[in-house]
Amino acid sequence: MILKLIAWSILCYSVTSILAESYIFMSFRTAISNFNKSAGIFVRCMLCTGVWVSFLYSLFLWSPTDVIFGSEYSKMYVNFYNIDMTNIVVTFVRTFNDGVFGGAVVYFYHVIENRLGK
Repeated sequence: MILKLIAWSILCYSVTSILAESYIFMSFRTAISNFNKSAGIFVRCMLCTGVWVSFLYSLFLWSPTDVIFGSEYSKMYVNFYNIDMTNIVVTFVRTFNDGVFGGAVVYFYHVIENRLGK
């Protein structure tokens, strides 16, 4: 499980780095900035983009909350065939926790990369 957590965090960092800093997405970031200055700042921010990438990975791939809080918490997934308020709230809380955790990890990796690169 710890290896899965490390792989998840590296995957979040990699995608965030590509979106926020790579040459490939420069025209995308410029177009967003021309459309809305606040959104342009958001797309260039490693922490901001990392949070949203982590939200999406948590919803569609895997939730690190399973490792952090244990297996009892992991049994509370949304059952899309039987949606009730409890499942929606639990999924929202899980995704929020994972997004904040992922954003912090992405920013931590970014700081380490910048410190080692100088």
